[in-house]
Amino acid sequence: MTHAAALRPRPAAVRLTWMLTLAAALSGCGQTAAPAASTASAAPSPPRIAATPASAPAPVSDAAAQTAANEWLDKEVRRALRAHTDALSARGGASDRFDLALLLPLLRPVPDNRPDAGVDADANARRAAFVSAADLPGRQALVAWMQALDCLEAYLCDAQAPLARAQRLEPDNAAVWLLAMDWPADRRTRPEAADTQALLARAANAPRHDDHLQAIGRETLRALRAASLPAPNPAAEAGLRRMLGADAALPAATVIDASLALLADPRQKPQFHTLVAACSADRALAPDAPSRAPCLAALSRMADSDSLVSRETGTVLMLLLTRGGPDAARWHERQRRWQWLRANAALSSPALILAFRERGQASVLQAELDRRGQGRPPPGWPDEATGPNDADASGPPRLTIDPPAATP
Repeated sequence: MTHAAALRPRPAAVRLTWMLTLAAALSGCGQTAAPAASTASAAPSPPRIAATPASAPAPVSDAAAQTAANEWLDKEVRRALRAHTDALSARGGASDRFDLALLLPLLRPVPDNRPDAGVDADANARRAAFVSAADLPGRQALVAWMQALDCLEAYLCDAQAPLARAQRLEPDNAAVWLLAMDWPADRRTRPEAADTQALLARAANAPRHDDHLQAIGRETLRALRAASLPAPNPAAEAGLRRMLGADAALPAATVIDASLALLADPRQKPQFHTLVAACSADRALAPDAPSRAPCLAALSRMADSDSLVSRETGTVLMLLLTRGGPDAARWHERQRRWQWLRANAALSSPALILAFRERGQASVLQAELDRRGQGRPPPGWPDEATGPNDADASGPPRLTIDPPAATP
């Protein structure tokens, strides 16, 4: 896998389809049965789904089931989530605004140039929600990180204040210093600048790296479970079961919960553009390059992260920076294992999907491969002729809500 392929832009969200079979399953990023330690102190609440009369469903074709599942998500769930976010906005408490900030991105349209009058209003409402939720006990660092990511996505708001707050709240987290390297936008063109190198040095000295994607996904699932959603009709439920690999014996509530877990995939992910520029081989390996040691320290910790996004970036860059040196063999093997994880950790059940969302990402996938007896790539893999599957591995396949068709 090439550096460019590994760090290419994240693909646009895909509509609810058979994406659960993604060829490189790492897109299942995080849906493994691995029983990693849960960060939740209490058992999760089941989704609030309206009851429907029990009846024996008639057989339904794959195409009809897929269409019905898409209709349930795109129309019924969208409508219910809109009502729920309106209610959260009306209540206005800090916890309500936190949930509002988590859920509004799920209502954003897939970027296909279709007009949607609610996008700007939702973006403004989300930015206001961050301000209201900034001091929510136990969530301050997460809110600051989310707010900074939101501003950095399109540079439409000032990221300085939330970045400074994140650094104050989590000075031991390398990710907050690396994210700050992307603000202001012109830092991308001057990675050697003293202020950029100072942030890199802070990241290099931080003892951990947490890009908070796991926490955002977990909290988004919690917020989704609190919404009152309509039950899918039998055809839609059949479509969800087939996409999730769920047999007929699995309770409908679990099928829906796993669907919500996929829908909860964070829409905004850190890109670390300036880090990639500062730690590129031509800069970090230049004679007397001051960034070499801090790049190696920060990227090594990044590669150890449980986040799939951070682990991939760190591993690929470490491979490039250690090539030809005493650590080259170790990082070549790390990259080989990463590729094996990508190519083989396919989603296969609602249990894996829920484990990924609630318990961990790379660790959950690795534990599932270990459980199957496939935890390490065989000698000689990948074959040069075929290579590893290079499908995107930036996160799990997503269920997304398409906007209503534009009114002519």
